[in-house]
Amino acid sequence: MADLDLDYLLKSNSASDKDFDFISGLKGVDLYKLYTRVTRISLAETPKSSERMMVQYNLISQLHALFAKLETDKKITTYFVLESADGATIVSFFNDDQAEKPPYDRQVYHRLMSTIKIPHFSLYEGVASLHEAKNLHRSFTEACFGMDVAKTMDWQNHPVFYRDVSLWELVNQISRIQDSRLYPVEMDQILTNKEVFETVQQFFNHNESIKETSEALYTHPNTVRYRLNMIYKQTGLDYRRTNDKFLIYIALIEKLLSEKE
Repeated sequence: MADLDLDYLLKSNSASDKDFDFISGLKGVDLYKLYTRVTRISLAETPKSSERMMVQYNLISQLHALFAKLETDKKITTYFVLESADGATIVSFFNDDQAEKPPYDRQVYHRLMSTIKIPHFSLYEGVASLHEAKNLHRSFTEACFGMDVAKTMDWQNHPVFYRDVSLWELVNQISRIQDSRLYPVEMDQILTNKEVFETVQQFFNHNESIKETSEALYTHPNTVRYRLNMIYKQTGLDYRRTNDKFLIYIALIEKLLSEKE
């Protein structure tokens, strides 16, 4: 029953004080006065039907153990773990003293990825920003979007924080509202070139470092520069200029999101 009520709160955009009463009563604390952060966990691979129950039990048990320890250590006020078809949703509640601010608020979620071990399975993790509990629905939406990005980029065993990918959501909303193009149309064409696409993707995955990009692609740095310069020749966007680099990144996001649909 508690799971059903909490599931409603996560998915409803019009929760009121009364909606928290039953859940608060179970925990003996007024959740509405706290802060919350939602985390979505998904298995990267679908278990066989014969092993699904054991895999889910293993995942849920480890999540409970981790967050129960955080509660005992007074790092969080309380928590819920909701099982889903492909993983779990964890709802953590914090008081003023426990609500750690960036960058320290990331530690628990990196620890989650290094602590939770499911043999033969990798995990995706999306983590919302910290919100007042009345914005529980927003927190859930952010966690889901973070996990979608993790799946799109295939970032396994690596937490994806909403504040790091919030630009993705903005680009996604703009592209849905109107057929607007913030970058030259030629960018779409050049990103169909597999080598250029992979180079751009790795370039942004490695903090725009030519050296690290070349290492990830097992190629020479000059090859990376050559491919990025191809973009300039065909679109006029220079990867060394901040504004142009931003537009190239938006074009990459648009392509990745369109491929996900």
